[in-house]
Amino acid sequence: MTLKPRLVFYCLAVLLVSPLFLCAQEAAVDSIFSIDSVITAKVMKKNLRLDSLRKAAADTVKTDEGLDTLIFYGADTTEGTLDQSTIILKSNAWVKYRGMEIKAAKIIINQPLKLMTAEAIPDSLDSLGQVVRYKGIPEFSEGGESFTGNKMEYNLETRRGRVVMGETKMQDGIYYGENIRKIGENTLYIRQGRFTTCEEKDPHFFFQSKEMKLIVKDKVVAKPVILYIHEVPIFAIPFGVFPNRSGRASGITPPAYSETPREGRQIRNFGYFWAPNDYFDALGQVDFLDKAGFLLHGGTRYAKRYSYTGNFQFSYSSLSYITGQKSRLWNIDASHSQTITDKQNLNADIHYVSSKNFYQNTSVNQQQILNRQIRTNISYNNTQDWGSFSANLSQSENLDNGQKDFTFPNVTINKSNSAFFPKPEKDKNKPDTWYQSIRYGYSSNLLGRQSQASRTADPASALGMNHNVGISAPFKILKYFNVNPSVNLQETWFDRRSENFYFDSLNHPVNDTVRSFFARHTFSSSVGLSTKIYGTANPRLFGLETFRHVMSPGVSLSYQPDFSTSPWGYYETAVDTAGRKTKFDRYGGNILFGGTPQGKQLSMGFNLGHTLQAKIKNTEKDTALSKSDKEPELKKLDLLNFNNSISYNFTAKEFKLSTLTTSISVSNDLAKNLSLSMSTTHDFYRYDRSLNQRVDRLNKIPRLISASITSGISFSGGETTAAAAAQTQTATDQNQNYSTQPFQQDYNQRFLPQNNTLAEGVPWTLRLDFNYDINKSNPEIVTKAFGVNASSSFKITSNWQLGYNARYDILNKNLVSQSLTFARDLHCWQMRFDWTPTGPAAGYFFVIQVKSATLQDVKLQRTDYGSRIFQ
Repeated sequence: MTLKPRLVFYCLAVLLVSPLFLCAQEAAVDSIFSIDSVITAKVMKKNLRLDSLRKAAADTVKTDEGLDTLIFYGADTTEGTLDQSTIILKSNAWVKYRGMEIKAAKIIINQPLKLMTAEAIPDSLDSLGQVVRYKGIPEFSEGGESFTGNKMEYNLETRRGRVVMGETKMQDGIYYGENIRKIGENTLYIRQGRFTTCEEKDPHFFFQSKEMKLIVKDKVVAKPVILYIHEVPIFAIPFGVFPNRSGRASGITPPAYSETPREGRQIRNFGYFWAPNDYFDALGQVDFLDKAGFLLHGGTRYAKRYSYTGNFQFSYSSLSYITGQKSRLWNIDASHSQTITDKQNLNADIHYVSSKNFYQNTSVNQQQILNRQIRTNISYNNTQDWGSFSANLSQSENLDNGQKDFTFPNVTINKSNSAFFPKPEKDKNKPDTWYQSIRYGYSSNLLGRQSQASRTADPASALGMNHNVGISAPFKILKYFNVNPSVNLQETWFDRRSENFYFDSLNHPVNDTVRSFFARHTFSSSVGLSTKIYGTANPRLFGLETFRHVMSPGVSLSYQPDFSTSPWGYYETAVDTAGRKTKFDRYGGNILFGGTPQGKQLSMGFNLGHTLQAKIKNTEKDTALSKSDKEPELKKLDLLNFNNSISYNFTAKEFKLSTLTTSISVSNDLAKNLSLSMSTTHDFYRYDRSLNQRVDRLNKIPRLISASITSGISFSGGETTAAAAAQTQTATDQNQNYSTQPFQQDYNQRFLPQNNTLAEGVPWTLRLDFNYDINKSNPEIVTKAFGVNASSSFKITSNWQLGYNARYDILNKNLVSQSLTFARDLHCWQMRFDWTPTGPAAGYFFVIQVKSATLQDVKLQRTDYGSRIFQ
């Protein structure tokens, strides 16, 4: 008989989600719930004298045998029996014994039975004489754990106890029970127990079980387990085993059921999470898809404080849909960061995908879908007193056109600037002589590269090395002017170059590639003169104490010979079919260090910088007072930076004057919520529209050829709540405690929708970022781009919050993308709804789940990203 595939799938689903499977690794249930006797009937001798009705702040009980330490106690009223075998403590009673402490309205110590009983007393009665409220409810604490209950019994010899109608809190969970017994150092037995993370008196949800065995900082075994929401039973399982320790815990990951038209019925995220210690964990999961096949995914994470951290994640699928189409998709993501010594570190960031459409087929995260560049980089860095050494391997691939670039080796050595003639140790405090100011620096770069322009193009490769030596001798003249002459020498090694240039019959340039060792030598020199001019004012108005304008003018003269002339041997001349001569750079086709400079350069550069600064009185409440004049200390602000630069080449045949570049930026010191930066480029030469090119004739007014403006402004209303501030501080503390909270990236989050963060504790926030770009190099073809990114969050009510993100193209009046987020605080639960109406990641994502990390898998999740196989 042949079973239908769908029937087989349902049977498999039942087996996977069955809690019986989850507990196969535990001991037999009957043996788990064996209970030892609470009371030991062994009689011990007494050595105690008490006066009846004596008020005692503190006293001790000392026994001849049985107990190996003193019992400390206290109460408003202390009583004892005639045979001195029983002590009765009333009103604000407390007892301490071997790290254990009990507080209650009434405590009875029975020495023959070595039994201590703590009770609450009635505080108010109803009309029928029934107790409505108790006072002095017993509180038990030991080893960092605490219990409360209407009545407690504790055996002083066996250190076991019982709590009637008790409650205890461990980690972020609260356990209730009609009868709680302590049957070992770290073991509790609970009858008619409840577990919840809700702190309300009547919890919004709880798990109820007839029998529970709680092993402190290990696990909880319960049978049966029923989930109640507002006293309504939702579902039940025969028994279960749950972790009961902070942080990560090993265990089977509960599967999730879903259904989509493409893959059919699915069971997802079934697997095992292994966390053997605080520094390592691993996850392996499998998804079963009714109409498609299976999907494997998981990874590992590791970290050691002050040493290293990293993670490795993978995904693999072999899917076959109804149409018969087969698809094998996989990806690997890995990162590693290691501090070898205080001067050495190793970093790696590795990414591989199986196809160019991997993220488009698997992800619903908009940033991942739009990212069309895959990059891998591995680097080693070593910094020493003499300089630095680094080695890198990198690879990049454009998923759209298949362009690839692989770089290895990439080794760089830098020798820090040093004096040619160092000063003796005895003269280190004396001014430098002219020859002691001469300094040199050295750098070299060994580089190998392989590049492929497209998937069908032939790859190009090269290996070479570049050496650079810089010599400078800065000094001052006339006290206020800085002069810095410098010479730069460069030697470049190549493993190939182009030779024998000529034009074929179609007038196309042709050349031969010669492989051998070649060296190219170039140099340049310059001298610069700079100074600073200060202007200050002291208005002392509206908190402004001092205003300063700093001007930084500079002029430089640089020289570089024409390396295209024949004596250097770096260029060849070829004649085309029309008899015209053309120079070709023998190193122009290399993909490592660029071509050889052509044309003689003797240019003078001018630059002028402006910085506006101010000193204001610090008006913050916690302003420190200076020790001298007891006046509020002054705060220095950088307000504005404005820079211009231009150069003139005396030896150029045309276009001697360069473009004028200008940059302006407003410092964040001026306005914390405002950012503004702008850059412009002006051309002094005309553009001939008939020739469609620049001509060597000056304009009366410099022509704007490009501009870029970036501006952002943020607003917020109200003040951050104390709870939000405490939450931020808690997060900071957890990040600092790296050994117990080492991992920041969660598994299975790479393919989920982009999480739009909502501001905590702030009534509303709004951030607007504007970007404007224009290019007018060719006045006939002007390109413009003007857009705004908006992100906002609004606290609609005390529990409802709305977030909105959008990008709008102002020029084309087009809404490029938008997304909305609705969040609802449900006390011990939370709800979130993300909706992206348009774009490559259009769809919705809804989840309602318990806040507690212990019960994070108790959730209801829905999404319409049905065509994405990773969710």
